[in-house]
Amino acid sequence: MRFRVAAAAALVALVAVTLALVAGSSRVGSVSARAGSEHQGLAFQRHQEEVFSKQGDSEGPASYADQVYELNAFPNSDISPAQIASAQTAGAAVRSRGVGKGKNSTASWFSLGPTDAVYPAFLNRHGSRYVTSGRITALAISPTCTPARCTVWVGAAGGGVWRTDKALAGNASWVNVSDGFFASGAIGSLTFDAAHNTLYAGTGEDAAAGDAEAGLGVYKSTDGGDTWTALAGNANFMNRSIRQIAIDQNYPTGNTINESDGRGVHGISSTTAGAVSGIPGGQPGVGVWKSTDGGSTFTLLQPIVVTGAGTQFPSSFGSTRGATDVALDPTHPGIVYAAAYNVGVWRSTDNGATWTNIHPCSVDPIAKPTPAVPVSGTCGAAADRSEFALVTLPNGDTRMYQTEGDSGPPTVKNSKGVDIVLGDQRYSRLFIANGVQSGSPTFVDKTSAGMITHTDADGNVTVDPASPGYATYNFCTGQCWYDQGVYSPAGSPNTVYVFGSFVYAEANGVSNARGVLLSQDGGETFTDLTEDAGSPSAPNGIHPDQHALVTIPGQPLAFFEGSDGGLMRSDGTLADTSSRCDSRDLSGSALARCKQLLSAVPGSLVSLNSGLQTLQFQSLSVNPANAKNIQGGTQDNGTFETSGSSVMWPQTIFGDGGLSGFDATDPHFRFHTYFGQQVDVSFEDGKPPSWDWVSDPLFAESSLFYFPIITDPAVHGTLFAGLTHVWRTLDSGGPRAFLDQHCNEFTGDFPKDVQCGDWVRIGGSDRASRLTYGLCSNDPDTIAALCPPPYMYGAGRAGGNVGWVSRTSSDGSTLWAATTTGRLFISRNANAADPAAVTFTRLDAVAPAYATNAVGAPNRAISSISIDPANANHAWVSYLGYNDTTPNQPGHVFSVTVDPLTNHATFTSLDGTGAGSIGNQPVNAVVADTNGDLYAATDFGVAKLAGGNAASGWAPAATGLPVVTVAGLTINTAARQLLAATHGRGAYQLTLP
Repeated sequence: MRFRVAAAAALVALVAVTLALVAGSSRVGSVSARAGSEHQGLAFQRHQEEVFSKQGDSEGPASYADQVYELNAFPNSDISPAQIASAQTAGAAVRSRGVGKGKNSTASWFSLGPTDAVYPAFLNRHGSRYVTSGRITALAISPTCTPARCTVWVGAAGGGVWRTDKALAGNASWVNVSDGFFASGAIGSLTFDAAHNTLYAGTGEDAAAGDAEAGLGVYKSTDGGDTWTALAGNANFMNRSIRQIAIDQNYPTGNTINESDGRGVHGISSTTAGAVSGIPGGQPGVGVWKSTDGGSTFTLLQPIVVTGAGTQFPSSFGSTRGATDVALDPTHPGIVYAAAYNVGVWRSTDNGATWTNIHPCSVDPIAKPTPAVPVSGTCGAAADRSEFALVTLPNGDTRMYQTEGDSGPPTVKNSKGVDIVLGDQRYSRLFIANGVQSGSPTFVDKTSAGMITHTDADGNVTVDPASPGYATYNFCTGQCWYDQGVYSPAGSPNTVYVFGSFVYAEANGVSNARGVLLSQDGGETFTDLTEDAGSPSAPNGIHPDQHALVTIPGQPLAFFEGSDGGLMRSDGTLADTSSRCDSRDLSGSALARCKQLLSAVPGSLVSLNSGLQTLQFQSLSVNPANAKNIQGGTQDNGTFETSGSSVMWPQTIFGDGGLSGFDATDPHFRFHTYFGQQVDVSFEDGKPPSWDWVSDPLFAESSLFYFPIITDPAVHGTLFAGLTHVWRTLDSGGPRAFLDQHCNEFTGDFPKDVQCGDWVRIGGSDRASRLTYGLCSNDPDTIAALCPPPYMYGAGRAGGNVGWVSRTSSDGSTLWAATTTGRLFISRNANAADPAAVTFTRLDAVAPAYATNAVGAPNRAISSISIDPANANHAWVSYLGYNDTTPNQPGHVFSVTVDPLTNHATFTSLDGTGAGSIGNQPVNAVVADTNGDLYAATDFGVAKLAGGNAASGWAPAATGLPVVTVAGLTINTAARQLLAATHGRGAYQLTLP
């Protein structure tokens, strides 16, 4: 996440919240429910808007992007190449390749699936059953595609490269072709060089997002993916994310390669995502690279030393985030085009030796600066992104279709203090320029031409659908840095696809959400391809967040589309469904625009996700009453549950999926989370219509994007959650009858001023009692204003959020908690009837003044705590980040023992030394087996420490786990299993000895 810059808009953005819950997206928009279908009631939507508008103050980051940046670099501002290299070396020592086969084997991991992750029709916003998979970032297709054999390659965000030769058949029969060859499962680009029968895969996902993993270079295959070799020049791309690979066909050897790359992340855990990497000082830098020797060596083109994330580094064109696109002119040799964050589009007419900015960043400078929305930086925002497609016109000129956007129209407060939307500022749009191969081409803003706007009494600016370029207005909403693209099929210069994220406010209204748009007249008009011409009440449709699109060669209307929800295929036909607009309560220009947008939609859309096991789980939880009953939240695909099948897992609720859990004694109760402080509970086995919203009180404080929340392992109805305080409910969020009547997402009446959820802070409710509170400035003139004393838990390591909470079934009173700045706490009366009577003792500093840090306790983000069931004063604690940032306090896995009389904590590093060391790498999670064995999750697999004894040395937990980041670990106690939540390969199980 995910991240993401940001993987999500700030939680206080009302429209972002509504969208995330309803349509399975963590990002931007609002919702219009399909009449009589599966979505939440309008009463819930209105209630949700009111809750989010009251978002509390935040001493931590304001957005996912801000908070994730801190976690692995903290307390430094950047991550160095040496740190990343050490993590890779450590990962190589504790991972193995291949796929596990034995379900009950103690020596091999077994895939728990799902191979079929199913959205029931009730939960799919389109009203139809849908099989999903994880985020697809790249697509490639063979030049020959027939019903008998059509090869398509898919690049998954964390799941490697997959291939099917049956892309036009009913069963795609996917196979992973990168296992055993790649050192990273994060894929950002795929390019098939048909002239030389060579497939290139770039690792790392360049999306300015907090869960977009950094990669380890470029691989190539000359046999369709059966075997791969790493390019010799991959040292330039360590800790980088590759967006495009372009082979210059003007050189018959195929050895001239252009590549664009940017920043990526490391250290993804269940409640946090890796820091958006501060680019290290010096080489290798980011941007556009060129090789003339087949990838043995690369040169960074047009490098300019810039300062970003607190450090200096070289970057093409002076972008602080890197390049998003690079392509060769299809007709004119020697001409190369590129785009980079915040600096627009560039052209070289001498094979990359020199460059000219032919279209500077255009979207953000249009914004009118105001005190509330100041224009800052090159483009006025953090990650303005451009994408482009090149076509040859009949006269031989080159046309460029270019899209650009950032964070969508800003929201400001008017004179009444009401948030208003400035819809005429910073919206994403489409440009077209002809003859871009020479001179100073003119880029025509097709979206803004003839735009008609209206301003209401509050000051909200809206765009009239009668505007000629309305179809592409705000097409990637507020997350253009994450999902944006433009594509024109070879040989069809007037056919162009524009894709981004859903415009939710229009769904089942003026449009079908404009997720994918098609023009057949050179960008003059577009139609909406988001839903097909199937059933009017339950059509097949695409997922809200798009990342890649290709068409079948020679069939410009037959496309494959990759998104956060996997892969969809159109049948290449178009149908007129404009008559559906007549029942949408539209009139005038809105009705006319709807009819135009729906005049040519796909005849049929088909999911190709069966067998494509690439879901990105955040964590997994187990029902104490049924060891086969497992659930887990996934990035942008909701929460899934199985009762034993490793093939089909049904989705129980949509949206982003964070942590989940079951009740200790009631087998029918479970909870799930979306993103932020959003919690639902079900008293009916997670049946989709049964989810009750219990989150209202939690919006008084900030939280992590995926925040820590658990059910008490022994006490019925008790849940704990970490924000800046630890919060508690003793009755599953509230009385069931009340919640079912008033707070059910689908049927609740949500009367005015009702509070859904009865969470309370424990350990005091004032600001000073926050576990994160302390000295928040080194400026003596601002200390009193920002964070005045007293400092209940000391002045140091303040800020951030609670990052983990943990209980043990063997002790009814003890709770451990940790923060993202390295504070560690224990409470021995977390079950006190009076929440204000609960007390916490800080362990990473010496009580009672907490002025001196405990020996060995790192000043880095804590990712998990596993309490010793035999001794509640003993726990194992894992840390993100790198030893280099805390050289006096190294270590990633610690045994922490607390003296119950003095509260003195002893931190003992279990990292080990020499060949048995876990290495200098972030540890995303740690769990302890009842026999004393420890298991640690990393970006490169799962390691085991026999007996929890550092002298034993860390070793691979087992064979059979693919190369994939593991975000969370769970011990399935009753079944004697270890469960791994992977970021791109679904769920895995290891039977414990």
